[in-house]
Amino acid sequence: MAIIKLFNSEVESAAKKMQLMKFIYTIFLCFFSVQLFAFEGIIHCRKIENGNTSTFDFYMRGNAIAMESKGPDGNFKIIVDANRQFVTICVDHPEFNQKGYYIVTKEDAKVKDSVIVHRKSQTDVFTIDGEPCDGYTISTNIGSAIAYFSSENINLMGLSKFFNDPIYELIDAFGIQRLPKKIIVKKQHTSYTIDLSAEAKTLDNAVFEIPAGYVQFQVTAE
Repeated sequence: MAIIKLFNSEVESAAKKMQLMKFIYTIFLCFFSVQLFAFEGIIHCRKIENGNTSTFDFYMRGNAIAMESKGPDGNFKIIVDANRQFVTICVDHPEFNQKGYYIVTKEDAKVKDSVIVHRKSQTDVFTIDGEPCDGYTISTNIGSAIAYFSSENINLMGLSKFFNDPIYELIDAFGIQRLPKKIIVKKQHTSYTIDLSAEAKTLDNAVFEIPAGYVQFQVTAE
């Protein structure tokens, strides 16, 4: 298998190195744990922050999870292999002249700060797509959030064990084992909204495989 350096003479800017590494390690570092998710299908997500919209989809089947994200930072596919204790990050970035993937092992994972809940309460019902959704508010050490949960029995709790992003810890903190249709997060310097919808379907094995034509990247500091 061919291995190329992710940062070569064509992409030698220290700023670009730091930008991509921050993107990978801050957003997509995974925590390894075997957990079975009863739902099989796709969770469609849309995030709106500072007027910018990005979309990402979770593909879930048993203990297999994949995520696809498309946005201004490029296209990414994350494949969680909980059994073998590593994660594959597939990168299609406009700065690079070749599509490839990067492997994060268990040893690469870093411990993240946990969300500390100060207060949680139920709030008004909000109708989304014609369905009344129960509202809950939460106050934590990283800010506040409100989430509206549908009646769909799709439990997303536990994703924080795989994806290092506070939004998944917030979902855990709400403690509601149903699909959150909308989450509004307010932090000190920013706020954003995430809309979610579920599509139950049988998933092809290819969803959890590295796309054809991708080569392995080796990230170096040189």
